[in-house]
Amino acid sequence: MKVLVTGSSGYIGSSFIRQYQTQYQFQTFSLLHQKLEALDLYDIDAVLHCAALVHDKKEQNHDRYYEINVAYPLALAQKAKTAGVEHFIFLSTIAVYGDDITTINEYSPVNPTSPYGRSKQKAEEALKELESKQFKISIIRIPMIYGENAPGNIALLTKMIQKIPILPFANIDNRRSFLYIDNLTNFIDKVIAHRLAGIFLVSDDQAVSTTQFIERLAKTLNRKVILVRIPFFTRLLKYLKPRIYDKLYNNLVIEGESNLHLYTLPLPCNNKHTLL
Repeated sequence: MKVLVTGSSGYIGSSFIRQYQTQYQFQTFSLLHQKLEALDLYDIDAVLHCAALVHDKKEQNHDRYYEINVAYPLALAQKAKTAGVEHFIFLSTIAVYGDDITTINEYSPVNPTSPYGRSKQKAEEALKELESKQFKISIIRIPMIYGENAPGNIALLTKMIQKIPILPFANIDNRRSFLYIDNLTNFIDKVIAHRLAGIFLVSDDQAVSTTQFIERLAKTLNRKVILVRIPFFTRLLKYLKPRIYDKLYNNLVIEGESNLHLYTLPLPCNNKHTLL
């Protein structure tokens, strides 16, 4: 089976290609370095669209989010459908549910509050309009991804654990859902291999507290870290960096019984990078 992957240099795209390079014939495409008009989709069976503009340190205007996260995947999907590609897989995000929600299941309404979340929701809606019996659409909504060399907030936590022996994250009594990178790539493989269509909400099968997550991450990194509680730091973080505070201290749990549209996945225990 031939699979076109966009965002192949990113964490998810590169991980999927590396793990399944003997199972699929891969073709890659870069939004930054190639023109969509020159893309040849002849003989491609499925498109895995990983490329996106995510939360960035510098502010991006709404037009930029729309251009990259909505217009681009829609144009790619239209081109794929015209070329006879049978399956389009779109990586979305739980940001489509908004910032105020604490529990997510397959019945939760979407209510994005960030430019990133709104752009992903618009893309989902536009892509579903293209779906037909001959052109299947799969939308995978994912929480925070972790694993070896994971970017973003996980990379920041990893650096802190490696450099700072005492961290102010003790006794955080919350529950959050994460997704191990190998669980995600295994799930993408099943979606492609079985041509599963629909909207999928995917997470590991256990939600953990931030304190537990940091402790297990430190253990995996073979680092000894002492966690302490500093109320002043917590209040200061909430005031100065409310988005980071929310991710560290508040609840965000994906739950529900497994069915076609919600998967809670057990971790592969034989992998040395397993944290939970």
